[in-house]
Amino acid sequence: DNPGAISDYNALIEMEGVPDQDVVRALFNRGNAKHQLGDMSGAISDYTAMTEMEDARVQDVARALVNLGVTKRRLGDIQGAISDWSSVIDMVGVPNEQLARALFSRWLIFRHQDKSLATVEDLLKVIDLAEMTDDLIVHAANIAFCLLWQRKDYSGAKSVVTKLGGVVNSLSKELASAAAMRFLSSIISPTMKDGWPTAWRSLVELKPSKIEEALHFLEPVCDVLEGKDRAILEGLPPEQREFAENVLKSLDAKPK
Repeated sequence: DNPGAISDYNALIEMEGVPDQDVVRALFNRGNAKHQLGDMSGAISDYTAMTEMEDARVQDVARALVNLGVTKRRLGDIQGAISDWSSVIDMVGVPNEQLARALFSRWLIFRHQDKSLATVEDLLKVIDLAEMTDDLIVHAANIAFCLLWQRKDYSGAKSVVTKLGGVVNSLSKELASAAAMRFLSSIISPTMKDGWPTAWRSLVELKPSKIEEALHFLEPVCDVLEGKDRAILEGLPPEQREFAENVLKSLDAKPK
């Protein structure tokens, strides 16, 4: 009930003696509610008010600026969005989630506006921040790996996977394995037919590894891509074999 929520936030913001932090929180939530209702100018007004509050914490200002950028981009104000995200990137003490969002969002805009500004280094920074929210590191690793591989910078592409592997291996075994599988799934395409085995091997060869066991069943996929007979898939359990066959089909690998 966004209209009802906005009414409640209005009442809190207009009350006297409300602690600044409660006002900041209400402004942010009201801005989000307005954004969801399509009131972009109202959302911008609330996010901007947050950034102008003297006692606003760095993390709150960063959240407001990230959302300001998103809202301005939707309105077609690309330079305004870039400016807001750049402000977050230049701030000191910004939480990793907001910094990663700002870096990744700005990179996507740069990619469409001026490819010379869309550096792989920004994507690598996103991975280093180890922020799992919305799979930011997986998306960043996917783009960076594919870009470098297509540029024939194979060592650079491999280093992206090594960096990603270092981050996911800091997670629990279950989360690490799931993140690694999402990355491998994200780079499945005919253009990555040669790169996919390199990505897989780069992940499983990391030591110590929490993901090697979970990814081991995909080794026959790499073997087929590298020239071995497709019959080696017959040794896999039915569910794993079906998955492996689908991977090969998507990579357009031909049986020998």
